[in-house]
Amino acid sequence: AAKRAWQWALENPQVAYKNAQNVKTGEYGDSSFNDEFAWAASELFITTGEQDYLIEAQRYLGSPSTPGWSDTMGLAYLSLLS
Repeated sequence: AAKRAWQWALENPQVAYKNAQNVKTGEYGDSSFNDEFAWAASELFITTGEQDYLIEAQRYLGSPSTPGWSDTMGLAYLSLLS
């Protein structure tokens, strides 16, 4: 499932999730998905051991940052370092 979700995300890189109108919680969206792609690729590499995912993670990695709702780049680094 994770591999299929990854492939879908690569094919639809600008599609963002929006809550349905009847959902009353806030969204934590942002305008750049590079941090999410870096984190997802890192986790896929860790889980599968497939080097292609590490290459993808490196392609999306930016500067390390403190993880937060709108910036998950630091989580990619933490995953790869652990």
